[in-house]
Amino acid sequence: MRTVEMAVQAVAREGSQLILFPELFSCGYDCKATKIGDTAWEVGGKELDRVGSLARKHGIAVCLPYAERLVVDGVRGGLANSCALFDCEGHLVLNYRKINLYGPWEKETFLPGGPEGLECVLLRLKGNRSVRCGVVICYDLEFPEPARCLAVQGAELLLAPTALPLPNDVCDQSLNTIPLKVVPTRALENGLFVLYSNLEGDAEAVPGQGVTGFCGCSAIIAPDGEDLGRLGGLTGGASLSAVLRLDDYSRLKRENPYMADHAARVRAGHYKVLLCPPELPGHRGLDSQQQARAATPDAYELSLISNPIEALDLVAETAARLSQAAKPVEPVELEEGSKKRKAPRAGEEASPCHRPRTL
Repeated sequence: MRTVEMAVQAVAREGSQLILFPELFSCGYDCKATKIGDTAWEVGGKELDRVGSLARKHGIAVCLPYAERLVVDGVRGGLANSCALFDCEGHLVLNYRKINLYGPWEKETFLPGGPEGLECVLLRLKGNRSVRCGVVICYDLEFPEPARCLAVQGAELLLAPTALPLPNDVCDQSLNTIPLKVVPTRALENGLFVLYSNLEGDAEAVPGQGVTGFCGCSAIIAPDGEDLGRLGGLTGGASLSAVLRLDDYSRLKRENPYMADHAARVRAGHYKVLLCPPELPGHRGLDSQQQARAATPDAYELSLISNPIEALDLVAETAARLSQAAKPVEPVELEEGSKKRKAPRAGEEASPCHRPRTL
């Protein structure tokens, strides 16, 4: 909690109106399940009340991921990978629970959140300002649906705390497809700002995850998919700030009406298959790995042509080559019992006795 206090105080002093921490920041992503259970917080507990007091004291909205101890009808139950969002007055406006749990360790440790968590809320900021925003956590952002659910509710800002690992000590930032490509895509296709806060540096190995470290690459992405700011892989715990000017991107939304066109297709029923995806044909009874192998051929040979003139030339060239390769078929005498008859030439209509029978 001391680290949270120092970070909130520092960014508030610099004039920031919102701070976002990485996934499971309260306890660390590399904890064992028993340790997470011992350090889990409850909604309405003293720990979250203290975070709310920090937000109110410094006049800053705080988005803090934590391990939540679920309480149902007064009975303490399982754990959730959660994120608490406080406005500048210290009110808890959203408590999001991660829906898409990644890997065996998360699925054995946490319970998934429900669809009610994908809620767009009006977040009050210092200076009598506000922004419509929603929260997703790490793996949630790798699916297009959670971000789109928030966008259709009018979200302008998406908060995405993350613990994206670097498996096998790979340090080449060019391999980080998710922060460098997927995250900007979510911003562009939904016309919203994305705050992506990822852990960085070494980590204790997480059982079943193969995690040896986290790749960093925290970023603030504009609705046009461009970086407003981005950190490298290893920064020593640096913070990142940017000014979000919502009005600057209103023209972009008018010229790229993704949301309106998407809504029209939904109403027309084009995407209803997503409500109940069919099984892949011939894959019943196979586990997920077997299905993936059955659905994926060893290799494809593909061609991409962007110039229509080149395409016509290629078609003509291919047709000529095939024509030259084709050889005329000479009549061949076939014996059938004691009778002889000629097979038809290529292109000739077969006589009734040459036509294949339909069984």
